[in-house]
Amino acid sequence: MKEATLLKLALSCAVAGICFLFIIVNALDYNEKTLDSIAASDVDATLKFKGVIAKPSSTAELTTFDLEQQCRTKVLMFNKNMTIPAGASVEVIGKVSENTDKRYGGKYEIIAEEVKIVK
Repeated sequence: MKEATLLKLALSCAVAGICFLFIIVNALDYNEKTLDSIAASDVDATLKFKGVIAKPSSTAELTTFDLEQQCRTKVLMFNKNMTIPAGASVEVIGKVSENTDKRYGGKYEIIAEEVKIVK
C-alpha cells in the first residue's frame, strides 16, 4: 500500500474514533435523584444529585460535607483534598451507600466520584 493511502486511512480512523467517543461520553448521563427519594434499591448505584453544601470539612485523604435539598445527606470524597465553600451549589455524581454510623443521621450517604460547583 502506498504511504499516502495509509495516511488517509489512519486519519479517517482517528477522526471516526474521536467522533464515536464524543457521542458515547455525551450519552452517559446519570439518573438524577432527590435525596429524599433514595431507596434501598439505590444502594451501590451511581446517581447524580444537586444541592447546597453545608458543614464542609477537608483533610489530606478525605473531604466531607452535607448536601442539602429538602433533607440532608453526608457526602464523602476520598483522596481528593478539595476546598468547597459552605453555601455553594453543587452537582454530585457518586455511589449511594448505607450509613453505618448513625451519629451522622440519615439512612444513606454518598461516596462522591465527581463534584462540580454549579452557578
